[in-house]
Amino acid sequence: MARPAGGESFYAVTATVLLMAVSALALAYLPLAAATFLLVGVLVALLTLVRIEFACYLLAFAVPFGSLKQFPLGPLVFTVADLLVALLVAAWTAQTVAQRRDRVQKGPLFLPIVLFLLAQALSLLDAAFLAGSAKEMAKWLEFAVVYLVAINTLSAEQIKRVVVCLLLAGIAQGLQGWAQFFLRLGPPSFQIGERFLRAYGTFNQPNPYGGFLNLTLPVAYSLLVWGNPKLETSSPPGLRRYLPGFARSWTLLQVICAAALAIMGAALLMTLSRGAWLGLAVAFVIMHALESRRSLAIFALVSVLVAAVLSLGVSDLLPTTLVARAKTIAGDFGVFDARTVKVTDENWAVVERMAHWQAALGMLSASPITGVGIGNYEAAYPVYALPGWEDPLGHAHNYYLNIAAETGLVGLGAYLALLATAFGLCWWARRRSVSSFARALAVGTLGALVAQSTHNLFDNLWVHGMWTYAGLLLGMVYAAQGHQEKPEGRP
Repeated sequence: MARPAGGESFYAVTATVLLMAVSALALAYLPLAAATFLLVGVLVALLTLVRIEFACYLLAFAVPFGSLKQFPLGPLVFTVADLLVALLVAAWTAQTVAQRRDRVQKGPLFLPIVLFLLAQALSLLDAAFLAGSAKEMAKWLEFAVVYLVAINTLSAEQIKRVVVCLLLAGIAQGLQGWAQFFLRLGPPSFQIGERFLRAYGTFNQPNPYGGFLNLTLPVAYSLLVWGNPKLETSSPPGLRRYLPGFARSWTLLQVICAAALAIMGAALLMTLSRGAWLGLAVAFVIMHALESRRSLAIFALVSVLVAAVLSLGVSDLLPTTLVARAKTIAGDFGVFDARTVKVTDENWAVVERMAHWQAALGMLSASPITGVGIGNYEAAYPVYALPGWEDPLGHAHNYYLNIAAETGLVGLGAYLALLATAFGLCWWARRRSVSSFARALAVGTLGALVAQSTHNLFDNLWVHGMWTYAGLLLGMVYAAQGHQEKPEGRP
């Protein structure tokens, strides 16, 4: 359907005049710092109103770095990423009205996310802390908004630019983790021996930082390994001259992927997050199993060799803390009764996690259908806490138990249905893709979901705006299917 230029121009002129008026008032009455911040916000708003994809580019950086500037409003705290999503809603709604679009694509995830939100709303019947409920429900509303904007507005080239922004943001976070690890920039509790410190980026803790890296690492790996450079534009000759022989046919995107993989992969090791390590390992196995039996065999052989090196102790070149951490992965993820274990310095974190699992199971037993209320785990925790573990951590250290405790079996079922549909979308896109980029993006996104879902067995990774990354990736996977050029010779 053709866009009515008159309505669109009226909309753009009106928005520009209003935003310029706000800028003039800001310069006249606000302090310099506040006025500067507002002017930047006005500029971003103008660019988004004209080119809505601009906000998607910024979201790639706002999720990891947006928490550095927060905006409290009563019991709620907003980040730059939250404000960008609100701007996306306003811009997309205005453009849809101005262009008189008669149809909005919803994609396969729309119904599952609506059902999940309804299950959360049902749990409000028993919620005691409504501010916590509003915060948690807002996450999944943002996920839905970003997903819908991506599938309805992003073109093929814009999808590639968003992916590049995601990779560059990951590289920046990885370099920050390197600085923290080697320069020991952080709290003493993250100290590793006398020389290093666990990397945590801008996420305050190593585990969510590892979870964030795992949202981009599988995408970088998939685009690098399975992106077919023959179907894409070659990288600049000047750049190819400095690459190794095997890499001279890479695209510029694949060069960025290689840098991201090296920098973020090392940063992930520096987190010492066993849940993140396990999640990425499972993701790699699944991706290789889907794409190539030969590559799966090679990957399995390398994994066995690495395991043998660690088990035989031939690892003097590696930091002893890193080796010890890897060896404890299987043992520390067992299930036991926290009330029967003697707590020591070595097992304290594991027993603490298990105590919070048992508290979540207590909440689910007390209210198996609708739970204690979405976002109310921490508020309800004192009633269900085990003796000696009265301090709530804010979540159950297992997202599946956490969502079951807060929304009951209804909410858990809705979440699992949403997750299964997301996996199905990636599988469908992989099978349907005729473009190497679209196929690799689908496989990489599937790997990111696998890594996140695995890590969520031992933590809650839907924090720090990471749900918007997931919505953006899934939206691009679906949108990329509508922007493919069929290779020559294919009907």
